[in-house]
Amino acid sequence: MPPVLPSIPSLLMGLVILGLIVLSFTVFNVFVYPFHISPLRHLPGPTDNTFLLGQAPKFLQVSWFPELFCKWSREFPEAPLIRYLNFANGETLFVNSIEAYKQVLQTKSTSFVKPAFAREFAHEIIGDGLPFVEGKLHKLRRAAISQPFSTPRVKSFFPTVQRKAEQLIGVLTEQRNENGNVEVETNIWKAVLDVIGLETFGLDLNHLESDESPLFDAFTKMMHPSVVGHVVNYLNSIVPIRQFAPIKECIDFALSCTRAREFIVGLVAIRRKWCEQGHEKQGVNRDALQCLLEHSDPSWNDKNMVEYDTIQQPVPLRGLFMNSRTGHNANNV
Repeated sequence: MPPVLPSIPSLLMGLVILGLIVLSFTVFNVFVYPFHISPLRHLPGPTDNTFLLGQAPKFLQVSWFPELFCKWSREFPEAPLIRYLNFANGETLFVNSIEAYKQVLQTKSTSFVKPAFAREFAHEIIGDGLPFVEGKLHKLRRAAISQPFSTPRVKSFFPTVQRKAEQLIGVLTEQRNENGNVEVETNIWKAVLDVIGLETFGLDLNHLESDESPLFDAFTKMMHPSVVGHVVNYLNSIVPIRQFAPIKECIDFALSCTRAREFIVGLVAIRRKWCEQGHEKQGVNRDALQCLLEHSDPSWNDKNMVEYDTIQQPVPLRGLFMNSRTGHNANNV
């Protein structure tokens, strides 16, 4: 009677062959494909990669990830897409122009897979917004979000951005006259949150002239963590460890996310009640939240509004600021 189980030498040989196949596949994907075969290898981007880790160590050396993106954007100002290597030489594209944003989020959205680490980080903070959904769901949600960011509304909102910029200049000037030193970055972030509040909720949160800014404090803790929190953020983008790490940085991050969501959910509930009572703005004066409240979709609930209304904001805002700075057409966003 023939043996049912393979002999030990045959089993070992099979494991060795399987190991060699896995090793060959890994070597090909890590050391061959990104440098010699990938159709993206000719795109501009940083070349001072660390062995096996690509640009990953640099993300741990800066206080905030976008600092690297700004640096690369200045190095390659004309490039619509910038390519950089991440852990295990994985390729990631950084969108660097308004036209590229338009293609990634609109005309060719189904051709681009959003990075898992960016989607996971955004999901922890506010949920899955339009920039991070794909396929059929992306098309459905674009229909809901298109009206708030239509060409007439973006154009009509431009003076609001200018007024907030003038207020920012006034605050910076006053601080310089009083103290001599000016905290520029903090005030810029406060101005950005104010603009988001005006565009989204039709409400000036006035973080610029207030020392008590709970929403700003929450976002600051999320975007500017401690050294340990910074390392956790990066490791969590590779392996979701945050929920299993009972350390202060993870607890503070979770509390900040909860505070931000509760604040926005509360505003959504108030505006829904106002709309039900007939207090609605008309024409281009309607803010983004009202447009979403009026969207007729049975699956569109308050949770969807919080995610899509807030996550979508940085894209049109970037278009507005770039339009004022370079003269590009913000309608391309």
